Amino acid sequence: MGGSSGRLTWHPAEPLGPGRAIDITLTDDVPPDTTFWRASWSSTAATCTTPAVGDIGTVTCRPNNATSSLAANSSFRVTMTVRVTAGAGPAVFDQATVSIPSSLDYDPDTSNNSAVFSVAVL
Repeated sequence: MGGSSGRLTWHPAEPLGPGRAIDITLTDDVPPDTTFWRASWSSTAATCTTPAVGDIGTVTCRPNNATSSLAANSSFRVTMTVRVTAGAGPAVFDQATVSIPSSLDYDPDTSNNSAVFSVAVL
């Protein structure tokens, strides 16, 4: 994660599992005290929906194939940038989650399906 000019950039999560994941979704809400600036991803690996620039909302990404699946040990990376709003608190907190419907969940370790971070606002 890095920041400049009141912006923060990070990779919310990178799905990478030991087995095939079907119907996988990565979600990351724009953190409080920020607004959406941009997101980027490999168009061959993922399809994402984002809020409009300057809005709040959720970035949602899925693998770019018919079953929204990932092969074992494969991944896609999303980069998200937000702008810190005036009067933001002492820190910005974010949580990104990778999910698979429970009926299709082959993940032996669901404890690592969310990533949380905070960064001080100076």
